Amino acid sequence: MWVFGYGSLMWKADFPYNRKLVGYVKGYVRRFWQASEDHRGVPGKVQVTFYPGKSEEKPFPLTIYVAQKENPFYLGPANALEIARQIRGAEGPSGSNREYLLSLIECMRNIAPHVRDQHLMDIEQNLLNLETTEKKTSPSPNLQSASHHNQPTGRNPLAGHHRSASHHDESRRAQHDDNRRAEVA
Repeated sequence: MWVFGYGSLMWKADFPYNRKLVGYVKGYVRRFWQASEDHRGVPGKVQVTFYPGKSEEKPFPLTIYVAQKENPFYLGPANALEIARQIRGAEGPSGSNREYLLSLIECMRNIAPHVRDQHLMDIEQNLLNLETTEKKTSPSPNLQSASHHNQPTGRNPLAGHHRSASHHDESRRAQHDDNRRAEVA
């Protein structure tokens, strides 16, 4: 049995496996258009063909999760800055959404350095820019008044909801083949 990983399963498979392949699925793209309270989606039952990358394996069928608009956690398309803002403030049982994004990007750079996933790169750049801006504009902790520390803090309405990667039918948003790489564990 093959398990198709396009998110954290690419770098953190919490189960034993015999083999993994790097490859892609035609007609689908990875997008951060879904919230998740538990770090994984609820599987849809979409049958697709997996194309192994640099391997002698022949393409084979597998089932993938595809986010649907009817899903209560479906957030839909957003620009990279909006997604980065949501990712920056979200944390759940599996950790921070920031760490999830950066781990996904690092994994993609390691397993498929020839692939340029512009969606991921744009979100990463916006996230890093937000963090740099925050560091430049945050007052020094020594300069804050004591009353500041006792004030309630604003809470991100998506806190506890990770923006998680999910696959979307390419016909809804055309992308280059290189954006459809993923790893099978």
